Amino acid sequence: MRSFSCSPRSSCGPLALGIGLLALIFVLAVCGGFLLPVVRWFKMPDWIATVTVMAGVAAVAWLESDAWIPTLDLVHRSARARLPHRHQRRLILRVL
Repeated sequence: MRSFSCSPRSSCGPLALGIGLLALIFVLAVCGGFLLPVVRWFKMPDWIATVTVMAGVAAVAWLESDAWIPTLDLVHRSARARLPHRHQRRLILRVL
């Protein structure tokens, strides 16, 4: 059985981005579903629950940034490796 792995040259970036977006939506929905009845019980507007959940998710993302910042560096390096160098761009433009 083959295992799934992403090398810097593979194109798994959109897949990882989609999974990350779905995970973010799931976390926002779960936390919002828990906090919204509490906010309504205190007779506060619903937008307070939304702002509180988003601030909480941003705080957790900042606290856990040591885990995902190296991944962004890998994405940046792989994107730079795929771009043609300056002299290659001139050659490509001359051919076109």
